[in-house]
Amino acid sequence: MGDAMDVDFLGAIAPESENINHTDSILGKRKLEEAIEDNDDSVESKVEDNKVDLSKYATAPTDLKARVKHMQYNFSGEVRRWRGDEWSCPHDLRQGRCMKCKEQKQPTPTLDVTDAHLVSEWCEEENGPMSGYTRGSEKQVYFKCTNGHPKYRTAVRGRVRATIGCLQCVFDSQRKHDPKDVEAARIAASTRPNLVQIGDETELYVFNLLKDLPCFQSVECIGFSGDKTDIVVTLLNGDRKSLQVKPLIFEKNTSELMGKRLFQFSNIIVYDADMLFAMISRDRTIFAVDFYKNLSAKTIRFGYENSKYKNCTFKTAEDFVNKIVELIPLSTEMVENVSENIKVEIESLKRLQAICISKNLNYRRNTTNGDTVDCFINDRAIQAKFRTKRKQPGTSTYSIDFTKSAGSLNGTLLKQPYSANDPFEFVIVEVAGLGTDKEKYFSQFLVIPKKVLTDRKVLKSATEKGKTSFNVVTPDYTADHWSKKYWDDFSPFVQQIVQ
Repeated sequence: MGDAMDVDFLGAIAPESENINHTDSILGKRKLEEAIEDNDDSVESKVEDNKVDLSKYATAPTDLKARVKHMQYNFSGEVRRWRGDEWSCPHDLRQGRCMKCKEQKQPTPTLDVTDAHLVSEWCEEENGPMSGYTRGSEKQVYFKCTNGHPKYRTAVRGRVRATIGCLQCVFDSQRKHDPKDVEAARIAASTRPNLVQIGDETELYVFNLLKDLPCFQSVECIGFSGDKTDIVVTLLNGDRKSLQVKPLIFEKNTSELMGKRLFQFSNIIVYDADMLFAMISRDRTIFAVDFYKNLSAKTIRFGYENSKYKNCTFKTAEDFVNKIVELIPLSTEMVENVSENIKVEIESLKRLQAICISKNLNYRRNTTNGDTVDCFINDRAIQAKFRTKRKQPGTSTYSIDFTKSAGSLNGTLLKQPYSANDPFEFVIVEVAGLGTDKEKYFSQFLVIPKKVLTDRKVLKSATEKGKTSFNVVTPDYTADHWSKKYWDDFSPFVQQIVQ
């Protein structure tokens, strides 16, 4: 029998074609072979598959499916472990008794003994007593938050290992700012004047002053596109020149303190030195025109007698326009200067416009970035989103960022979910293709009514805190998803025409 097959030192029987290298102890292997020839019932057997012929042994294991591969078994189905020089007592294994010392396995201490500090967090009504659990349990149970947050559900094992169990407490510990300070900053931002909207209104005012002048071939207002140029002026010789428009903000407190009417704008963005600036107060009483290279201070004040900028300051729109006409030929040449993110959003809006034209729908771009409306389709307000796939290119779901500005706190820009009170009626989403085929889904649009997002608790309201994102799927997604039916569904706008 010893010549017919090789015997694994750990007890497994294998054909002689297999190369068994479990031990270098030749003496130990010989003793094991002799024991098998003598039909010794104490010989250990490691059953690795059902092909092993156990009929040659005195007692065969009764249930092969109950055997675990790579564990050591004797013929009574008992498990043991080989240390290298002797068989160990496997108290740490699942069997209830030791095959060597015959001692009974000690019971595992319960959770109320090992982790008594969790008694104050334990929800006995939902979970039952702590004595019914051990610290290694994977069962999901409820815990109370000692800081007053709602109770939460997690695995016993996970809570035992974690320093803090409540996720809201974890988030609070990681926040840079106190939530009360953040909320105060958001409220302050909602009550102060909308500078973006004021800026867009100022750009339109200057555009209307210049658009019909015979000394220009054309005038185009592009400030809402996010470019550093607000107005493009094309001269009669075809040169395209850049004009940057800035609103002058009235400094009420400083004016009262100094007894002067002061207007200022913050010069915090770097422009081309030869970029021409046109600056106007909101009440249209103070006008100024000069090149960026001459506006060196971070905060520039106009409107008082001793201002060093009084030579470029005017009190009438006529003088203001004449100065622009004089200096605009010296301004920098118009070169598109927008970020890549803004550029892809503009291209997406152009594709949306083309689809509207093909469906005989009226499309127009909003003239301001100061609200949540990007465009209008048949006079219905639209919030447009374009999403690329940056992570997990093999999946067909996209997470759509759904936040808007909420002011700033100590230099940090704050974000908040869109509100049910925001003026848009639909959210229209376009996504980029997956992998290398980036244009696969171009010109296909997800048209989601605002009510759908309200019902899904995405929008912030008096009763809902809102969500900062929501997931959608691609047009060719095969499984069920709430967003599928809204792909290329422009029927709400068509129905409006019929009515």
